[in-house]
Amino acid sequence: MQLALFRDLLPPALPRRFKLPPVYCYQGQPVEYTLIRQGRRKKMAIHVLPGGLVEVRVPDKCPNREIHQFVTERLEWILGAREKFTHLPAAESHEYIRGELHPFLGQDYLLDVVRGNKTSVQLTEDRILVSLRHPVALSDAAARRKVKKLLHDWYKQQALQRFPDLMAQCLASAGPTYVVSGLTVRKMKARWGSCSRDGHICLNSLLVKQAPDIIRYVIMHELCHLKHFHHQKAFYQLMDELMPQWRIFEKRLIAIRPENA
Repeated sequence: MQLALFRDLLPPALPRRFKLPPVYCYQGQPVEYTLIRQGRRKKMAIHVLPGGLVEVRVPDKCPNREIHQFVTERLEWILGAREKFTHLPAAESHEYIRGELHPFLGQDYLLDVVRGNKTSVQLTEDRILVSLRHPVALSDAAARRKVKKLLHDWYKQQALQRFPDLMAQCLASAGPTYVVSGLTVRKMKARWGSCSRDGHICLNSLLVKQAPDIIRYVIMHELCHLKHFHHQKAFYQLMDELMPQWRIFEKRLIAIRPENA
């Protein structure tokens, strides 16, 4: 791991909470953290928060050099913990009413709910059209629940159709030594994807909302676990080899999280 020198030029009187310059770790990937000094604290501790924010909590008079050493010795752990938050789907934020924007393959579509001869979901040039047979007979809450279920079922159907091809593309790019024992697509609350030790990969059906490059990034991330079942230096080296631009897609995934699942 290559570390850049940390500029230790800080004012004598430090505020209790402030953000330090980034500490650079493997291949220049920055880790920026907020330092919190606490009078009653006896030991230093690192907390990685949702969204990838990092807090370093230290005793009030702890020297800056000791703090820097403490952080740099734990950079791989910080990156691994931050990676887990990167792959958490966002909390539900939609009300499933007409006029909302809902994403599909990285593009936003207007949700339109109409009365039709049969219950269905269709994609048009600029809309996701949900037809209900008897929407007037449903209360607003019941109608929203029905639209939500239909839309999530449609997302899963689209994911089942598209993910195998994207997986095949990633496997072809990775090479013949990468063998997947199976692929499952389902809605997950806590992950975008997972890989078991026997090579079975599971992808979140709601990942189909994201752009194909981001879906391929998540797939490639899981394929790298076929070789390295951890988030340490060797894992990131392999990610760099198989998908050099992966950090761009990771940042996009982080940026998407506060807005959409």
